[in-house]
Amino acid sequence: MELSCAFTEKFSGSIIAVLGCFDRLIFKGYLPFGGDEHLNRYVDQTLQIPRKDFLPQVQTMSQQLVDHAQRMAEEAGAPYHYLQGKHSKEQLVQKIARERRHPEGLLAVLCCQENCRWLAREMLRHRLGFVQEDNAFTQLDDPQRAQRLADRFLHVAWRNRLNRWARLVNPLLKNRWLRGMEYRWVIDQAEYSTDVIFRSPQDLAQLYPRLLDHAAVNFSAQDMLAFLGRRLHPRFDGEVITECKKDRWPGARIKHRVKNNWLKMYDKFGVMLRIETVINQPREFKVRRARKRGGKRRMVWCPMNKGIANLYQYHATARAANLRYLEALSVVADPTASYQQVETLVRSRKVGERSYAGFNPACSEDVRLFQAVLRGEHQLRGFRNAEIRSQLLGESSCPHTRRRQSAAVGRRLKRLHVRGLIAKIPHARRWQVTALGHRVLGAIVRLYYHGLAQAA
Repeated sequence: MELSCAFTEKFSGSIIAVLGCFDRLIFKGYLPFGGDEHLNRYVDQTLQIPRKDFLPQVQTMSQQLVDHAQRMAEEAGAPYHYLQGKHSKEQLVQKIARERRHPEGLLAVLCCQENCRWLAREMLRHRLGFVQEDNAFTQLDDPQRAQRLADRFLHVAWRNRLNRWARLVNPLLKNRWLRGMEYRWVIDQAEYSTDVIFRSPQDLAQLYPRLLDHAAVNFSAQDMLAFLGRRLHPRFDGEVITECKKDRWPGARIKHRVKNNWLKMYDKFGVMLRIETVINQPREFKVRRARKRGGKRRMVWCPMNKGIANLYQYHATARAANLRYLEALSVVADPTASYQQVETLVRSRKVGERSYAGFNPACSEDVRLFQAVLRGEHQLRGFRNAEIRSQLLGESSCPHTRRRQSAAVGRRLKRLHVRGLIAKIPHARRWQVTALGHRVLGAIVRLYYHGLAQAA
């Protein structure tokens, strides 16, 4: 499998394969003009034309690119098609192949935005069996080898390959006034998906509605930032939005947007759970990079850049986000047995000479406590009294009020602790929710918000 985590281990009986790979990568190339000054110098000294004539010159160059593509098609005896809107390119090419009767070389030139099914071609070349629907693999004969092939994508010499393709389609690069320039390649968008393939549609259909409800009810803005490797800062300037759409089954999905990056979860073709991280603004993420500090080279945290050399950082960042999301979903389970344990939560519990009051599953104040300790960010690193106090009661500027509130929260956490619902993390002032706590408290939250029929 592509990864082993609490989610895949917990539902291993229903999962047959996990595959992670880039679902979409958009590369853009720019000729290396460093700004207005550089461009003006290029126009004045290299092109040696008036600046007012530059835009008409660019239009002429653009037409030269189109003419070159059309000429390539004409010389090969192949058709040239300019496509707009939605088209079945495969059917069009098959029609052309039938009409041309066993052609060799260039078959056709299509002017359009096209995707490259890289992994499928590699698996065919290595004779690996698979079933593909659209941009997803619903069956894999050898998931481990498929994952190894997908990981090789990172090690392709993309700069050299893209430059070679650019020279094939852009004759202007041979002109004297470009002086052997090469494009500066950047990653305009990266979409990395982790596909969890289930044994049967029934297995996923029973689990997926609970995953969707858990994510919609329990994952907060802080959780979204934590999944993406960030923490909520007081000076954070942006929106964190969650959208959940259940108007179609299969196909229901939840999307968490942090500025212009997002995490998505949806069921694909009814047999696959897909987690996707889409990166449009890489500088929202911090990565380790060697920089000079105080005259010495040190590894420091820096914003991630769009340069193609950062492709492995995109991969590591997005893959880690998908893994954190799946880890946070691993607490979801069949709640039937949990409802039977609610009675023990309601009754008081006596430890030694002291009695601890029970909880009321219908009380909004108690449910808010359960939600606070179940937050996804706490699944990753546990929680402290101060964090629960802040989430339930807000921040107070009065030290006396903070101490009083902290003591009250401590007593409520102790009531959870004596019932085995939370446990102390060794050598730390943090708590974590136990497996029993996730089952019982999660079931109560779902019951409170969705009712027994939907929760069960």
